[in-house]
Amino acid sequence: MRLGVFGILYTVPATCVVASLFYEYWSREEWLLMVPNSNYQPRPSLWIFLLRLFMSLVVGITAAGWVWSPKTLRAWRRLFYRFGQYKQAPVKCHPIQYYAPPPQPFTPSQRSHHGHKSHRKHRKHGSETTV
Repeated sequence: MRLGVFGILYTVPATCVVASLFYEYWSREEWLLMVPNSNYQPRPSLWIFLLRLFMSLVVGITAAGWVWSPKTLRAWRRLFYRFGQYKQAPVKCHPIQYYAPPPQPFTPSQRSHHGHKSHRKHRKHGSETTV
C-alpha cells in the first residue's frame, strides 16, 4: 500500500512537470518572435510555470518522505555504526546520594561515653603493655 501511495504522489506531479516542459518547448518560439504592429502577441501562461514549480516541490517532498522514513534512518544508522567510527558516547550516571539522618543531640549520659565502650586502664609490665 505504501508503495502505491508513493507511486501516485510521485507520478502525478512528475507528469505535470513533464507536461509543462512540453508546453514550454512547443510554444517558446512563438513567445520569442515579436511581430511588430500586431494585435495578437502570444504570452506564456504564468499559472503553468507556477504549477511546474509547485509540482517539482511536491515530487521532492514525496521522495524525501519516502527516503527519510524511520525505517530507512535506522538502516543508515546501522550502516554508519558498522563501517564508521561512530560509537555512542558513554552515559555518565550520577552517583546515588544517601542522606544520613540528622544527628541527634547528646544527652548528659551519652556525653561522657560518646558511644564508646568503657575505658580500661593500661598497665605497663616490663616491655609489654597489658590491658
